[in-house]
Amino acid sequence: MATRTILILALAGATGCTFESGKCPDGYVCTPVTSAPSAGGGGQGGSSANAGGEASSGAANNTAGKAGSNGGKAGGSGDSGGAGGNVIPGNPDGTWTNATGDLAGTPSDCGTIPFVTTKPGENLLIIGVVKQGVFSSTDSGKTWSKLGQGSGSAEFTSGLSDIEFDPEETSTWWLSGVRYGSPYRSDDDGETFEKLGDFPQNDGISVDFEDPERKTILIGGHEQVQEVQYTDDGGQTWTNIGANLPADSGHSSYPYVVNESTFMVGTANNQIFRTTDKGAHWTKVVDSGGGAKPLKHSDGSLYWAARETRGLVRSTDDGATWKVVTPGDVVYGMKPIELPDGRIAMRSPKGMLVTDDQGANWRQVTPPVPDDYWWYVSTYNVADKAFYTSRFACDGGTKVNADGLRRFAWDYTKD
Repeated sequence: MATRTILILALAGATGCTFESGKCPDGYVCTPVTSAPSAGGGGQGGSSANAGGEASSGAANNTAGKAGSNGGKAGGSGDSGGAGGNVIPGNPDGTWTNATGDLAGTPSDCGTIPFVTTKPGENLLIIGVVKQGVFSSTDSGKTWSKLGQGSGSAEFTSGLSDIEFDPEETSTWWLSGVRYGSPYRSDDDGETFEKLGDFPQNDGISVDFEDPERKTILIGGHEQVQEVQYTDDGGQTWTNIGANLPADSGHSSYPYVVNESTFMVGTANNQIFRTTDKGAHWTKVVDSGGGAKPLKHSDGSLYWAARETRGLVRSTDDGATWKVVTPGDVVYGMKPIELPDGRIAMRSPKGMLVTDDQGANWRQVTPPVPDDYWWYVSTYNVADKAFYTSRFACDGGTKVNADGLRRFAWDYTKD
C-alpha cells in the first residue's frame, strides 16, 4: 500500500496546515506524520442507512455492510470491480504559465491565494488573497480588480475558501473563509459584501437552491470537529447542528444541502454523514469521500472526492448510497470540474485528467503542475478555455508569490 508523508503545521496563533515533506516554510515548526492512501486496486466498501439506525460500513473487496440495529438499511457493498481508475497517459502540448499578474508581491499571509473559481456562464475569474480580499479578472489573470469596493460594503479579509453562485439570481453569491470571520453574501456581483456571521474558521458553504427565498444555509468548520453551522433565516441566526455528529467524525469541513431538511457533510477522516431531520441525527453513508466540496453534476448525480489521493465516489440518489468510481492514487482530493460537454476534469500528480465514463477511466490532458503543492483547488474557465490552479504557498513569506496562480490553455471542444 502506498504511503505519503505530510507535515502538520504547529505554530501558536496560526491555523493548522499540512505541507508535503520538505516544504515546511521557514520559521514554522512542522511535525511529520504518515498517512496511507487507499490502494489502487479496488474500491472501498460503501454504507447507507435510514434515519432509524446507522448501517455498518461495507468493507473492501465487495463485502456488504450489516444493517443498523434500529431499522437502518444495510450498507451497500464496495464496487471493487467497477472502479478501475485507469489513466491513459498523454503528451500534451503547451506549458503551465503564470496568471498571477499584478497581484504578485501583494502583502498577504501564509496561504496567499487559497481559492480560485470562475463565475458560471461568464468570463470572470475569481480568487481570494489572504488579508486582502476577493479579486476578479476578465483578461486571463493579467490584471485584477478588488471586489467589495462599493459603498457600504463589509470588509472581506478572510482567506476565501468557497463561493456559491445563485443559479437564477446570478448576481447573488455566498462566500466563506478561513480566519478573520465569515460567511458573507453579495447581491451585486461582488460590488458589496454583507457579513452574515462571524465564525472565524470556515471551509465549505452550501445553500438550499430549492427554496426560492434561499433561507437555508450551511457552513462547515475549518479544522473544527462537530462544527456545522445552520441557518433557516438567511443568516440572521445560526445553530451548530454539527454537535450531533459522532465525536470521532473528524473535522466537519464540507456541508451540502439536498433540501430544507436533508443535509450531508464530508469530514476529514474521509467519511460522509447524512441527516434527514436537519441535523438532529446523522448517519454515516460512506467511508470514502467527503474530502473537498462535492460536485452536483448536470445529470443529477453527486461526485465527492476523498482527501489527498484516496478516491472518488458517486451517488445517484441524493447521497443515500454511494459507489466508488475511482480508487485511490489516481486523482487529488478536490472538487471535480464539470466541463460544458458533461465530462469531468480533476487534478492529479500527472496534471489535469478528464473522464467521459463517470470516473472509470481518465485521460491526461495537461502536463503536471510545476512545483505541485499540496493544495489542489482548480477551475476551468470556459470563456478563455483554460485551466487555472492555485499554488497556496507559504514559501514567499507574507507576500503573494510571483507564480501563485497558474494557467494552462486547453480547448475542451477540440480534445
